[in-house]
Amino acid sequence: MKFELTREFIYVDEFDRSAQKHGFTSRDYFHIEQLLLSDPKKGTVLQFANGLRKLRYAPIRLKSGNSGGFRIFYVDIESYNIVVMITLINKREADNLTDEELRYLGKFVVQLKQLYMNKEW
Repeated sequence: MKFELTREFIYVDEFDRSAQKHGFTSRDYFHIEQLLLSDPKKGTVLQFANGLRKLRYAPIRLKSGNSGGFRIFYVDIESYNIVVMITLINKREADNLTDEELRYLGKFVVQLKQLYMNKEW
């Protein structure tokens, strides 16, 4: 018997804006979704950010390792099979989010989780 992980991917406008700015294609979106479907916990959990994860990602077209690509920030709301793609940054521009950005996104993650816990399905 084979079990498949399923997730609904939700993209915050900020993620889409950043992805467009950096030339992400539908193929990149598909590849990221496949990576996270195979292992939703793949990204590193960021300390003090309430479950926010950071995934290293290099688009195939760049032909570089993950360390030189992008950092994708997302949250996996496992109990509802939802992955919320929040933002991404180019490693060349910044290696990580600032402490202030992490605190802000940590609060955002709490709000997202509360939203889905209170949602009537």
